[in-house]
Order: sequence, then C-alpha cells, then structure tokens
Amino acid sequence: PTSPMPAIDIRPCTEADLPAVVDLLLANTPAAERRAGPLTEHAREVYFDHPWLHPEIAPLVCFGADGRLNGFIGATARRMTFRGEEILVAVPGNFVVRPGPDGKVDAFSAIGLVRRFLTGPQDLSLTDTSNDLSRRMWEAAGGAVVAGYSFDWFRPIRPVRALLQVVEAERKTALPMSRWLHRVGGVVDIAGARVLARMAAGKRVDAVLAPFDPDFLLQLLARHRAYEIVGVYDRDSIAWLMRQIEAKAQGRTLVCHTVTDGKQPMGAFAYILRADGYAEVLFSYAREGRYDFLLSAMASDAAARGAAVLTGTVKPPRLPSYKGQRCFFFANQWTVVHSRRPELADAFHRGRALLTALDGEKWTRFGDLFTL
Repeated sequence: PTSPMPAIDIRPCTEADLPAVVDLLLANTPAAERRAGPLTEHAREVYFDHPWLHPEIAPLVCFGADGRLNGFIGATARRMTFRGEEILVAVPGNFVVRPGPDGKVDAFSAIGLVRRFLTGPQDLSLTDTSNDLSRRMWEAAGGAVVAGYSFDWFRPIRPVRALLQVVEAERKTALPMSRWLHRVGGVVDIAGARVLARMAAGKRVDAVLAPFDPDFLLQLLARHRAYEIVGVYDRDSIAWLMRQIEAKAQGRTLVCHTVTDGKQPMGAFAYILRADGYAEVLFSYAREGRYDFLLSAMASDAAARGAAVLTGTVKPPRLPSYKGQRCFFFANQWTVVHSRRPELADAFHRGRALLTALDGEKWTRFGDLFTL
C-alpha cells in the first residue's frame, strides 16, 4: 500500500514566528557563535520593514503535524522595470528545512515551500544563490537556470592565494592542510610579486576615488540602455540597503566609492573585504564604455587594501571588459528564474537583465548556515 503523504501546514511567516525561525537557521551553529537576538532583529528588518513591502509577498513557514517548525523560505518583494514597464519581483532567501532522523532534508516540506513561493502574485521570481538541491526543486516547479548569470568572475591580485581561495569557495570547505598551503602561497606571492602583478594586472588608469554618491548611482541606473530589466531604487531604498550591508559586514571592511576620472564621475562600486583577503563585490556600475576603467580602479583599490582576489557576479554584456582586465570565471551558485511571462525569463537568457548582489538575495543571507 502507498504510504500517506505527511501532513504539513505552510503559511505566511509572522513576526511572532521569527525566534523559532532563527533557532532553526542556527541549529548547526556552535553555541559560542550563536547570535539569536541580533539575527532575529535583522530578520524582522529584512522581511517586515523593508522599502518594498507587498501585502501578498511574505516569507513562508512550514509546520509538521506535531506543530513543530520544519522549514522556512524568505521572500522580499522588489520593483524592477522591463522595457520601461514596472514589474513585481519576488526574491527568496535563507531557505532552510529541518533534516529528518536520517540526516536528509525533508523533501516534501522543501518542495512544498518552493511551490507555494512561486504561486504568488509576482511577475518574476529569481534566486541567485541556489545550490544543486534547490536548483532541482526550482526546475521541477517550472524554473529555468540562467547560465550566464550563474558564473562569478575573479581577478587575481595575489594569484597563489587567490587560486586557493577560489577553490575553497567552490568546495565550500577548506582544503586539506589549508593553513600550510596559504602560508606557502603567501611566500610565493611575495617572492614573485612583480612578475605575478604584471600577469594579473590589466591596463592601469588614472582614477580618483570619491565618497559614494547615491544620486549618481540612481542616474546610472536610469541611463542603462544595455539592459531590458533593471532594479528600481530611490535614495531611501539605497540608504536602507547600505545599512543592511554595513550590519552584515560585521567587522569586515566595507568599501564603497564613486569613481571619477578627476573631472566627472565614471562609475560606483562597493565590496566587502574579509580578513583572509577575499573581496566580494556587491555592485559595480559604470557609464557606457567605462566599465574597464571601473574594474581597474576597483582592483587597484582592493590591492592597496591587501586583497588577494576580487570577485563578483558576471554581467554577460561586460564579458569583453572582464577579459580585458585579466579576469577568470568559475561557477559557484546557480541563478534560476521563474515567470509566467516568457519574455521576462528570455531577457535573462539573453543577458539583458542588470543583476547585482543588491537585486538578489545575497545581502539577506545570515551566513554559512544549513541552508538550501
């Protein structure tokens, strides 16, 4: 006989659910590192006090027949434009499901959460941090992987350490004898610094870094003609996002600048620099024809701060700039889209969507937790 389907209850998450959600997210975190109070407040801000609140797009919780919280999928509404038309976008985050006694994820709860999320009123759903398991769930529900947005670029600054860090990022765990390898790599990088720098460096530019100007960033977004889908922001939403990013940096260095040629602004960037020299770009926008200039200025700044590698999400139209600046590529996480409007998904497949870490879910993630 066929075993009955387990009874589950999926409903919108409320603020009262957040302590239990955070406990689930921190289930595998050592007690000394648990920060349940700050994370609960962070979750409240991210999901219930963000600038794009929508009454029908909210995070979801899943409860078993015993009333126990089994799973959570975050959801934030975002506004974007498609060829000038405003569209509603839903972005998940912190997707987590309690493992069963056998240590495996409860697939029934996980698939139920994904399917419920995708049935919302949004024109487009997108995830830019999907692993293989969640990718398969999205595909089973009608989603499609966007290959061009599923790659990260990286630019070596200290090439030996950079290679080690990229490999470890791909493995999601340290290499055997990691500490020894990094020490040897550091010595090699120092010994051959001039040769390695010439191999990694592109054409140098005379750039001047100025304080970040949100108004200039908004002007850049309004003028981007290379893209059909672009995020909608204003001063308040940019300021709110930067506050969240500053809180998420938690002791790491947040670098944010407008780049000028000494006369007028050419672009803007932000990245977070970790203590191990890994610099992750949050956003990088430039005037048409000046993305090479921006990349070179950003790499020079990261090198001056001791970074070993600079990395970010690929923008398909900028492939010539990455090549010109000696960048390399690796696949780390999947970007998947789902829409009942084929033309929206098609814009991603053709590389015509402007997608950065600000538009997706990377800024909402709570860290290296047991997430899907």
